[in-house]
Amino acid sequence: MPLRVLHLTTVASPIAGAELTSVLLSRELHALGVAMEVCTLSPDGQIQQRLGALGLPASSLNARSPRSWGPGVVTLRRRLASFRPHVIHAQLFHASILGAVTATMTRLPFVITRQYILSGQAYRSRWAHLADAWCARRASHVVAISSEAKRFLEQDYGLDPTCVRVIHNAADVDRFASVARVDVASPEEELRIAYVASLLAYKGHRYLLDAMRILKHRGKHARLLLVGDGVERAALEQQVRDLDLGDRVDFLGWRQDVPQILASAHVYAHPTLEEAFGIAIAEAMAAGLPVVATRVGGIPDVVEDGRTGYLVPPNDSEALAARLAELIERPSLRTEMAAAGRARSLASFSPRQMAESYVGVFDEAARRRAP
Repeated sequence: MPLRVLHLTTVASPIAGAELTSVLLSRELHALGVAMEVCTLSPDGQIQQRLGALGLPASSLNARSPRSWGPGVVTLRRRLASFRPHVIHAQLFHASILGAVTATMTRLPFVITRQYILSGQAYRSRWAHLADAWCARRASHVVAISSEAKRFLEQDYGLDPTCVRVIHNAADVDRFASVARVDVASPEEELRIAYVASLLAYKGHRYLLDAMRILKHRGKHARLLLVGDGVERAALEQQVRDLDLGDRVDFLGWRQDVPQILASAHVYAHPTLEEAFGIAIAEAMAAGLPVVATRVGGIPDVVEDGRTGYLVPPNDSEALAARLAELIERPSLRTEMAAAGRARSLASFSPRQMAESYVGVFDEAARRRAP
């Protein structure tokens, strides 16, 4: 009988890091002979659309807020009775609570993936910390998506290290690697720097814009391509005007052609102040870009400093500008780092490798019963 896994996640749209993991994991587990049904707390959205197009099961509990969790648990237990999974797998805060409660009621083995480092994310209340820790302790296995996430779980939550496994998130690396590079051989007139991220304060766009000001002051020709949108857009657009960078910064919004945008760039910058892993970085490396990113969270698991790119301190526009300037001035270094980054991304962050690692965890969990 094939292994069956019910996968819970919080939101169905938009497709960000955790949601992409749900889609890629479902696709690859199916190819490995494991049945996985994805179930979101929020109403149907992009996850259901993408998996439906692949002929894979995905449903919704319509339990977006805690007030609807009671009916959500009832719906979830119906899904369990129908699907009869061997393991419940949950990721993200609210889905983990619902999954832990349901696993406790049904005594099904329970696995959690931590897609965040709680102390660095939005849930900073004591209640949230206690709830999150309780969920993790109910699980037979906890998957950390980076070494830093593992350290947090062991030190802050006191989890047994033997129960915590590091499985890096995957990027759709073949999709990015398959797009041919566009007009990148001779960027003497203008080097293009890309950054793909929601326009949120913790993503550090303001430091990248200040780095662009420094590059301009030093006579370096560069254009910044910002892919994404969010609540900080107006403030960032004002910063561009204040720094007189209107001819050097393009706000592209959310795009469906990100692989093509990266294929036309020369360098990828990622100046975030918090990051549990960094799927966008792995995608940029697969696309053949050297990376300049901040040394925070799980990013050092992705970028090999000095080999596939550079790591700089957060909140440091000068350091960011200095490393970008070095890549502007040294095309041979860009080529060398790009090749190393692509090889690392394809070898270490593929969906198949991620799925195979999860199969081992799910197999172990299925042989146990929940406490």
